Amino acid sequence: MKTITKFLGGVLILLLLLTISPLSRQAHAAAVTINITGITNHSGAPIPVGSYYQLIRSADSAAGAPDSTGLPVGDTVVSSGTISTAGSFSGVASIASNNYIYIRVWETWNGSSSPVAGTYYGTSAPANVGAGFVYAYAPAGFSTTQRTPIPTPIITITPATLNPTVTQGQNAAAQSFTVGNSGTAPLTGYTVVSDVAWMTINPTGGTIAVGGAAVSHTITYNTAALTANAVGRITISAAEATTQTLTVNLTVNPPAAPTITTSSLPSGTVGIAYSQALAATGGTTPYTWSISAGTLPAGLTLSSAGVISGSPTTAQTASFT
Repeated sequence: MKTITKFLGGVLILLLLLTISPLSRQAHAAAVTINITGITNHSGAPIPVGSYYQLIRSADSAAGAPDSTGLPVGDTVVSSGTISTAGSFSGVASIASNNYIYIRVWETWNGSSSPVAGTYYGTSAPANVGAGFVYAYAPAGFSTTQRTPIPTPIITITPATLNPTVTQGQNAAAQSFTVGNSGTAPLTGYTVVSDVAWMTINPTGGTIAVGGAAVSHTITYNTAALTANAVGRITISAAEATTQTLTVNLTVNPPAAPTITTSSLPSGTVGIAYSQALAATGGTTPYTWSISAGTLPAGLTLSSAGVISGSPTTAQTASFT
């Protein structure tokens, strides 16, 4: 406020100037009282005296999961200490209004260094502080069934399915697949096993470091004896990793009819030994030969292996199929 004095025409005039500024709006700091009962370990027993707790402030209603150091990601620990009464907690913290508050209790970690991977911890549901200055917080339930992440290997297979095709009586062409590790721990001593006799895999296992290169495996098919479609499965397994399976869907096509390529035979002489092998292509070997029409010259026979042999006894010209 300012005061200005002036003489105007012998009259004293007093001017009062008053400046009014807008009222600033600030979030109130609430003395939050937290009372929690029924805190249990992962087995359901009351959390023991001396267990480590963290009183945590959050800007939203989502509790931040602990990182590798035990701190809540995205949130702030406003106080910490040890539980003084088994299964319960009571504490006070100054929290800005409209923030959230929750408690995290650790089953075995004491707050020093970093929690061991797999350590159990419990997190209460975040509660809004509101505009008041005192807030009593007593959730209905609390269970320490959460655990810090445990480094584990994760088996990956590329491709997940193979679909070879083969003609009956033949071996399908070899194929390959790769095994990788997308996890956070080495994939040590994994094994590769087929559940059918018509697949042979090489190599049959290996080890892949975290971020290591995938390992290629070759499948050799022994399918010549198969007469119908078949399905085989390749299982990849390792300690502390979830087993994965590669499915192989084999299609067996019927063989093409064989074609005789021998179009003529040399002449024979009566009384002179004669031998001539017939030839064919296609179909499934070995072939079985027989005469379906006509007859051979006297003294000659056709073996099942396709050889005409013997000694002709009569001069003649014969036609046969």
